[in-house]
Amino acid sequence: MDGLSGAAAYSPAPAPVASMEYANSRSRDAAPVSRKLIETGRLSLETPHVSEVAKNAEGIVKKHGGYVENKNEDEDEVGLSVRVPAGKLKTSMEELETLGKVSYSKIRTKDVTDQYIDMEAKIRNLRVLRERLRKVYEKATKVEEMLEIEKELARVQTELDSIEGRMRAMQKNIAYSELDISIERKSVPGPLGAVAKGTGWVFKKLWVLN
Repeated sequence: MDGLSGAAAYSPAPAPVASMEYANSRSRDAAPVSRKLIETGRLSLETPHVSEVAKNAEGIVKKHGGYVENKNEDEDEVGLSVRVPAGKLKTSMEELETLGKVSYSKIRTKDVTDQYIDMEAKIRNLRVLRERLRKVYEKATKVEEMLEIEKELARVQTELDSIEGRMRAMQKNIAYSELDISIERKSVPGPLGAVAKGTGWVFKKLWVLN
């Protein structure tokens, strides 16, 4: 088979080839697989000691094998966006909850097994198609067919790069759970604070009456 006939076999209709291979891959991948789960958490704490609690929270995250992705801090509130290894989110949150008064705590779990399998199959098929196009290109002898194959190769590579990028992001989310922590300053009035508040209320009432 010469270069022209090879190009004609792949360039005009690459999508059906990929679709057929994709369908076959789905059949082969029908065997049971481990579930791919993404866990995310949100935790809000109230405390009079914002900076100290934030520092302790970072220590707990690191102790469980996690790390801080982002930190926003001002005088009355600290926001932490952290990652902890999959399977350690609940344990980490339970320990973090001891640092202050919990105003909100939630864990969400999303099953992404089907999306993961789909992306694996698409990546595998696109790589096969890319290699076939490269072999056809090596045998091409005419400028027109070479340009056509180059165009198709560029399209396949762009699609492959996009899916591989999404796959890496998903793998990160599966391996490390995302946890958003909000630490807000909240003064806890003691006995003297309550007395002062009561005295102020009395003076205010007397002023209104006068």
